[in-house]
Amino acid sequence: MPIPIVGSSVYHFENNSLTQLPNFSSEGLDNVLQLHLANNKLTSLSVEQLPQNLTWLDIRNNSLNSIDSKVVEFLKNREINILQTGIKWRPSCENKDLISYLSNLKKYVKIEFWHDSIDNPVFYERLNGPCPTDCTCCFEDNQLLVNCTGTGYYTVPKLSNLIIGDSSLLLEDNRILSLSTTGFLRNSTIKELNVKNNYINEIHLDELPVNLTLLDIRENHLKALDDDVTDFIAHLPQIRLSDNPWQCNCKYLKFLNYLRKTNPIEYKAALKNCNVQEDCPDHCTCCKNDSDRKTSIKCN
Repeated sequence: MPIPIVGSSVYHFENNSLTQLPNFSSEGLDNVLQLHLANNKLTSLSVEQLPQNLTWLDIRNNSLNSIDSKVVEFLKNREINILQTGIKWRPSCENKDLISYLSNLKKYVKIEFWHDSIDNPVFYERLNGPCPTDCTCCFEDNQLLVNCTGTGYYTVPKLSNLIIGDSSLLLEDNRILSLSTTGFLRNSTIKELNVKNNYINEIHLDELPVNLTLLDIRENHLKALDDDVTDFIAHLPQIRLSDNPWQCNCKYLKFLNYLRKTNPIEYKAALKNCNVQEDCPDHCTCCKNDSDRKTSIKCN
C-alpha cells in the first residue's frame, strides 16, 4: 500500500479481484479521504480497514452482504458518502444498527466531482429489489422477514414474485382493508403472514400464499370465512383469528363448525353476536338463517 508523504489522497482500486482490504491504521494513511472499491470481491469490512478521515466510500458490486455495528457507527458518525448498489444485503434481525442504517441510506448520492448524482437503491438478498417503503427487511433463522408493522399502509405492499426461499410478511397495526394484490400473495413464497389489527372484512382463497404455515388475522372486521378459506386454514399448522366480530349465518356453516371444533371461545362469541339464546348442544353447530333469522341446529 503506497503511503502519501504529505496531504490528503484518493485511492482507486476499482475493477480488481480484491477479497479484503489492508489495515489503514498505518501512519500516513489516516488522510485517505476517498476509497473507490467498486467491482471487486470484498466479503467483509472492518473499522480497522477504513481511514479515520474518510469522507467517500464506493463498495458497489462486491460480495459483501453485511457489516457489523462498529462499521455502521463509523459510517454514520462521520456522515460518509457511500455507494453500495450491486450489493444484496442480508442483515441479521439482531443487527438493529445496520437495519436502521440501510433504511435511512440516501437513495441518490450527489457526486460533486462529477457534477451529477447517482442512484443508490438498497437491495436485499432473496428480495430481488428494495424493501418496501417505511418497512424493514432482515434475516432470522435463514428466513427473510419483511416488517411493515405500524407503517400506515392501506393496501398490502407489493413484493417481488421472485422471492427466493422462506419469508415472513408482518403487516400488523395498519389500515389495510383487503388482501387483494392481483395474485401477488398467492404466488409468493411467504410462509408467515401477520395482518393483526387492520380493517379487513373479507378474505378470499386466491389472496393467501399457497405455502403459508402461519396466518394471523386477529382484531380485524371479519364476520365469517367462506368454505374455500375454511378448508385452507383447517390445514395450517398455526392460525390466529380471535377478536373478530364473527357472525353465525348458516351460509357459513362450515366455518362455524370449524370454530366449534377448534376454537370454542370464538364460536361462542359468534353465537352471542347473533343473539342465539337457545342452548346449543355441544356436538351440534348452531346458526341463523338469512330468510327468517330463526336458529337452526345442525347435528350432522
